[in-house]
Amino acid sequence: MNAAAAHTIGLRATLLPATGGRRVLLACIVVATLTVLARLPFVLTPGMSTDSYAYLDGWPTLAQLAGQGRFGQFLVFRLLEALAVDPLAFATLLQGVGLALFAFTMPLMFSAFSTAQQNRLIPLCLAALVVTLHPFSAEILTFSEASFTALLATSMGVLAVFLLAKRPRWWWLAGIMLIAALSMYQLLINFVGLMILFGFLQTYLRVGNVRRHVWAEYRPLLNTVMVMAGALVVYLIAHKALVMSLGIQEVGRAGFLPLAKVGGRMQEVAGLGGFLWNRPLLVTYGPAAKSLLWVMALTGWVFLVVRLLARPRADAALPIVAMLLVPVAAIGVVAVGAVWWPAPRILGGVVAAWAMGIYWLAWLADGRLGRVLICSAGGALLLAFSAVGHRVHSDQIQLNAFDRLLAQRVYTELTHVDGFTDQTAVVVVNRRLSWSHPLPLATAWMDLNLTAFADKRAIKGLLQLSNGRTLNVVPALPADIKACESLPAWPDIGFATVRSSGDVLVCI
Repeated sequence: MNAAAAHTIGLRATLLPATGGRRVLLACIVVATLTVLARLPFVLTPGMSTDSYAYLDGWPTLAQLAGQGRFGQFLVFRLLEALAVDPLAFATLLQGVGLALFAFTMPLMFSAFSTAQQNRLIPLCLAALVVTLHPFSAEILTFSEASFTALLATSMGVLAVFLLAKRPRWWWLAGIMLIAALSMYQLLINFVGLMILFGFLQTYLRVGNVRRHVWAEYRPLLNTVMVMAGALVVYLIAHKALVMSLGIQEVGRAGFLPLAKVGGRMQEVAGLGGFLWNRPLLVTYGPAAKSLLWVMALTGWVFLVVRLLARPRADAALPIVAMLLVPVAAIGVVAVGAVWWPAPRILGGVVAAWAMGIYWLAWLADGRLGRVLICSAGGALLLAFSAVGHRVHSDQIQLNAFDRLLAQRVYTELTHVDGFTDQTAVVVVNRRLSWSHPLPLATAWMDLNLTAFADKRAIKGLLQLSNGRTLNVVPALPADIKACESLPAWPDIGFATVRSSGDVLVCI
């Protein structure tokens, strides 16, 4: 055995101790394999998002991404560009790699602070697959250019916490990984917060109290809190220094919620709770699957409470408090942002909270019959998740077809306008189409499967790609929107009007 092989074996033994560690590694492989297979449509035939059309006119600049706090994403794009990798044209590989990394590291989210004896294959696989296959997790894959950095950042963050928990002296490496991950995807904070709370509950179940003689058991949690806090401070300083030195204007969603608007935000969060209760699988159909998700998740958390209160102790209130903080951490960054935009793809923390409840249900289930019932119910739930994920993809492909057919119809109408050439300025105003086409799509929600005609950044790329022409499309101004109120709009005849200024106004 050479030195490199011995070092690899020693490293694996340190991070993944025997038996329990092998179960974690097996869980990672199983979850990654099943996730990639279930998400194959996104990998093999990625669809076009509004960003895809917008990026045809040029990739986001440093100012655009840094203004959102994602300067790390800009660096990744630049690295790919230097390697002759175009994320738009190479989306298949990037989707697959990002998805595989994300899925492979998800079992680590539930095993970072556990011992080898606490690691069980069924709870690890089931909980991790709930996170990776849930329909909310499918939305980021509809944004094929952005999915790679989001999935990469989440994987790096989860792996950093796992390394920190298993190898405390690597705190500096974990810190660097967390800073890099935050520079690409700030919602990572929610995942780390949930891992810390989950790890506290695992530790409490193992040692039975929070007294001084067992404080060493909780030290990995404290180390994680300190390193994460330090990484967050460094990231915020780096972000502020960058935007101030380059004179970059931050976008609204990069800021924090003013204290005066906290009351309104609480009402918005309550409204989100109603949406999650009614549409936990995103779609309106599937009542049995929806009920199964809520029943399994809530039952798992109830089982944990019963387990904690079975032998009441003076410090038993602490794990109950940790449980109550789980929904707070699940919403986390989403709730404190200046702009309220709870799109499904940023609700990964909520999905993780459901997965934790299902983990406890599987972990606390005793006997062969209990395991059979959990596996059967979990399998049915994961099948529902996969089916809705496929619906998300098929709806996106259908939406792309709708958009391109209308874009071709618009160009045909333009060719009938006197004096029109490809150099003629064209202004497109979305008057009637609004957010979607007349035929509804089951998975259209917020900017998930949103028509490209609803995003002014995407219209130029959509018209050009659909017609194979280089067109002079200019953004609509408020005066153009006002003018369309009194003009014919698609599908009425004459929805393209040439104006005295020489440009053509298209109302749809």
